[in-house]
Amino acid sequence: MEKLRVRENKKIGYYAFIFKRLGKPALINESFVFSTSFNSNRLSQGKIGEFAIFTADLLKDYDKAEKYFLQAIERDPENAFWIGNYAIFIHFYKKDFNLAEEYYQKSLKLYEDDAFLKFNYAQLVLFYKSDYDLVEKLMKEVLMLEPNNSKFKCSYAAFLFKVRKKFAQAEKLCEEVISKNDKNPSWFATYAQLKLLKGEQTEAKKLIDRAFELEPSDELSLELWFYLYAHYEENREEAEAKIIEHLSKGIKSFVWGLQQNVVVAIFSGHPESHKLEEYAKQIMGELLQKTDNFTE
Repeated sequence: MEKLRVRENKKIGYYAFIFKRLGKPALINESFVFSTSFNSNRLSQGKIGEFAIFTADLLKDYDKAEKYFLQAIERDPENAFWIGNYAIFIHFYKKDFNLAEEYYQKSLKLYEDDAFLKFNYAQLVLFYKSDYDLVEKLMKEVLMLEPNNSKFKCSYAAFLFKVRKKFAQAEKLCEEVISKNDKNPSWFATYAQLKLLKGEQTEAKKLIDRAFELEPSDELSLELWFYLYAHYEENREEAEAKIIEHLSKGIKSFVWGLQQNVVVAIFSGHPESHKLEEYAKQIMGELLQKTDNFTE
């Protein structure tokens, strides 16, 4: 299944190139891609599925994308790949979590070893079902399928220290991830939060600084500035200004569990508990509103 996802990623990347580099308006672009990439009289379910992703990710026409997904599934109702991609679409774009869960389960019943799909299903259960036993079961299965995947390992570490309060186990995973990939600022941000919740501010600050050095995204920068505002008096004024700047631009972070930082900061004597809580609420917004690509 992973090879199939890589192959589909390349195809979607081609459509993205057309869309972004040729500067065609959306409707013209859609017509161009459809006519040059597909035989419209004999579309395979795979081609329709590819165009569903293109329509959702790049054209942002979710109703039309859903129509294409359903056409693809109708052509091949036992195809776990496109059923799973439809589950992800329903989850992240349509936000019908009960229907998404139904399709996640249907896809995984057809092909249970899809680590990427199982990981996304775990995210749905974590944030919208709060069935933590099922989340842990899914994440353990994901790591059995892909034991060296840093993203999965770091996400499981976050679950362990934020939900299960298993700091030692989570810290071991964070160390493993960073030892193998010290170029991803997200891993350092996750580990920094763990250290902050343990009260190890000096070590956390080193991790935050390292994350900034690695040029994080705006979303991740917002998370890091919040940590500085919440836990470091000497950085509070600058951090608050940066938080306000990011929020004014509509930037949100998809980090979860900032409430724990709020509690720790308040007990440590933060002078502006109301602001702290409000910033955390604004930063988190509605979790997991987007995905860069269904087959990532």
